[in-house]
Amino acid sequence: MGIIYREVFKEELDKYDAVEMNFMVKSLYRLKNKGLQGFELKEEKIDTPYIKDYRKYNNAVDYDKKFDITNWRFFMAFDDLKPVGGATLVMKTKGVYMLDFKENLGALWDIRINNDYKNQGIGSKLFDMVKNCAKSNGLKELKIETQNVNVPACKFYSKQGAKLKGIREQVYQKEEQEEIQFLFYLDL
Repeated sequence: MGIIYREVFKEELDKYDAVEMNFMVKSLYRLKNKGLQGFELKEEKIDTPYIKDYRKYNNAVDYDKKFDITNWRFFMAFDDLKPVGGATLVMKTKGVYMLDFKENLGALWDIRINNDYKNQGIGSKLFDMVKNCAKSNGLKELKIETQNVNVPACKFYSKQGAKLKGIREQVYQKEEQEEIQFLFYLDL
C-alpha cells in the first residue's frame, strides 16, 4: 500500500508520540574557534557510540500544557495504520523563543522517523509538507534547532537547503552540557 502522509490534529498526538525520536551518535561536530576569522566545524568519530533519545524531553501530547498550539501544524507518515514519522511546524505563537518574536518566522519543532523507516525519503516528504504549509501561511523563513551530536540531522537539513547560521555553546543543562546548539534557517 505504501506510506500515507497527512496532517493530524491534537486528538491524534498520542499516535505522534508513538514514533521513535532517537538516533545513534557515532560522531559529532567539533567547533574550533578561529577568533576574528570565524570558526571551523570538523566531524569527528567518537570512541563510544550511544543512543540519544529526544522523547524524554519532547511529548507532543503535553504541548498544549505549555503553549497555545492553535497555530501549530502536525504532519505524520503511516505505514498502513502504524505511525512511522512525524513533523511539527510552530508558527505565530506568543512565548515561543524559537520564533524570535517574528510573525513571518516558523520553526520546525521536531521531525522524527522510526529507525526501521529512515533513509526511505519519509523525512524529506514530511519536511516538504512543513515547508509548503509554512509558505501557504505567509512565513518567509523556517528555523530549525539541532545539536552538534546529531550529525545525520545536520546533513539532512543542509541537503534540504537550510543554512547553518547560529551556533551557541553552553545552552543545555545536565548531561547535555557539552552539546552545542546549531540553528539552521531555510528561506521560503
